[in-house]
Amino acid sequence: MTTEQVVLITGAGQGLGRAIYARSHREGFTVVATDVDVSRLADIADNPRTLAAALDVTDTGAAHRVADMIQTDCGRLD
Repeated sequence: MTTEQVVLITGAGQGLGRAIYARSHREGFTVVATDVDVSRLADIADNPRTLAAALDVTDTGAAHRVADMIQTDCGRLD
């Protein structure tokens, strides 16, 4: 479990989502970076305080899997 605040960023592979990821990571948050195409997250997946996951926000099952991952790996979502 982490002691930093944990944030979830959707669409973190490019554009505005990537900018929000970069700012959140720079500010010291633990970031769960998601994108429908997980390959877009390859360059950030190994960063400290970053968890990367595939997520299509229209897929309820995928959303539940990411929520379970966050609970297991981080203990909470802020």
